[in-house]
Amino acid sequence: MYVTAHRVRARTGDEAVHAFLHQHGAVAWPDEVFDWPEINPGRLIGRRTMFEVGGNNVLSYLDLLAPDGTPASVIEGALEEFRQDLEERANPTVMVTGGITIRFGTNLGLEPQRATAFEELAHAATELHSSGG
Repeated sequence: MYVTAHRVRARTGDEAVHAFLHQHGAVAWPDEVFDWPEINPGRLIGRRTMFEVGGNNVLSYLDLLAPDGTPASVIEGALEEFRQDLEERANPTVMVTGGITIRFGTNLGLEPQRATAFEELAHAATELHSSGG
């Protein structure tokens, strides 16, 4: 499973959070998946977008990678662990905990609002995951 949420700015200047949910099906889940979104994002099964996808400026992003069927409670636990030391983490950052890989980053202009950006994206990602797409 790969769920990603992005705060994007369109060419018009409008901003929104877009979220996408992918599943990988019956694949052997590798030990290291931090680069899977670029190699094997999986099959798109759900998305929430406010305007046309593509050509937008990504201001911040949150990627969650875990085996298909990972319970929401496990994902929320991993996000809570990540949240606890967000301020000490580099930007961008990657954390692996309990079989879940979390990637998060913001553009430099949003550094002072990293915690707020994380919360916004975590909410969008977990909401889409919980709904199943």
